[in-house]
Amino acid sequence: MKSILLQKRGYIIFTLVLLTAHIFSQTLPEVALLHSRYDTDTTNSEAITAYWFDGNQIKIDTILKRIAPKKGKQESRVSVGLSDQLIKNRYLYTTIGLLIDVKQKKILLEDPGDFVKEKDDLIFFTPKGYRKKFVLNTYNPATGKAKKVLERRFENSIKHISPDYNHLIEVSYAESDNRKIYLLNRRGKKKLILSDLGKSPIIYGGSHAFGRIPVKWLSNDQFIYAKYSPYSSKGAVWVTPEKDESDSTEIQYSRLAADTLPCCKAEFRIYNIKSREDRLIAFTDSIFAPNIDDRFLELDSQLIFRNSGFSYLNYWQVNFKDSSISKYIFKSTFTTKTDTSYHPTGFNYRKNLVHFKGKEISYFYGQDYESNDSTYVACGILKPGGKTYIMFWNLQNQQWVKSELNGFLGLISLFKPSWEY
Repeated sequence: MKSILLQKRGYIIFTLVLLTAHIFSQTLPEVALLHSRYDTDTTNSEAITAYWFDGNQIKIDTILKRIAPKKGKQESRVSVGLSDQLIKNRYLYTTIGLLIDVKQKKILLEDPGDFVKEKDDLIFFTPKGYRKKFVLNTYNPATGKAKKVLERRFENSIKHISPDYNHLIEVSYAESDNRKIYLLNRRGKKKLILSDLGKSPIIYGGSHAFGRIPVKWLSNDQFIYAKYSPYSSKGAVWVTPEKDESDSTEIQYSRLAADTLPCCKAEFRIYNIKSREDRLIAFTDSIFAPNIDDRFLELDSQLIFRNSGFSYLNYWQVNFKDSSISKYIFKSTFTTKTDTSYHPTGFNYRKNLVHFKGKEISYFYGQDYESNDSTYVACGILKPGGKTYIMFWNLQNQQWVKSELNGFLGLISLFKPSWEY
């Protein structure tokens, strides 16, 4: 009798173990990386691919694939991997104008316009091509229906629209002129509110301007912006060592130095459109190469300034209480540092040192990486001249889990899906 009870007890324990393992396997969060590529094989195609990582292995899943355009027609890319946005951890909006359902693997909208925001399960867009009027549309992924919700006499510059849609900021980016900020009302009347924000502090090759003015509305009446200035009145010119033909009096950096040395100052200021007060909030002299993708973000209920640079992301937290800024530290315990003692022959072969909890754990050569919630993924090579991989770091085994990559445009997003894969 006792042996029978022990057998039953053992069976129950074994069943509970299996059930617990099953439940855990069902709830274990997978992490996915989205990236875009041009295939280098004979298929001559372009694609958006998901790399699913469960902590031990990578599962590759093609979300979208089609024949690549002929050489020179770059506008037909499915994605460029820059500033693409993943909405609700499911809907991918690409900078070339596609709204893609990652779960269903299909295009929901072609060329919907400029993404505005996501709210109450609706996705807000403004159509392209409007010059005299600003039109705002919504798209409901659940029903597949689009709807016009607002029309104003605004130019199409949706990123600078006020929360109540009554005012629009227009920024002059002309490199040959001092940059200015104009304010438009809902009747389209424009007035100059900030007349001299200086020239762009960064130029490359003497022609291409970097460092646009990041702007973000804080309320219906106030917006914050960043005002850059270089250490020298000459500005900063980025040159490659092979083509160093610029004036020797200029501040010259290689692209490696652009990632490791600050070059500019930045004032973070708040402008009130009612009182016309232009107030300094914080200042730093540690800005790296300003980029067209510099922007203000809201992360963990904090206002964060992202200084994008050429191949890194540098984050600052804006502290309104004590009028200061400080380095923003993500919850992720991974950090990446450039090995400044190593001077690559090409920008893509920069050596990155990967740290976990302050200790160096590995390295790779390249410029693209993401980390989020204790997950680290890189696109690069393990030794100069080697193969290119998508690589996830396995914390348990302390080694890379990698998948060979053919063709590459850019990493899009590292995320945890909000739906069951």
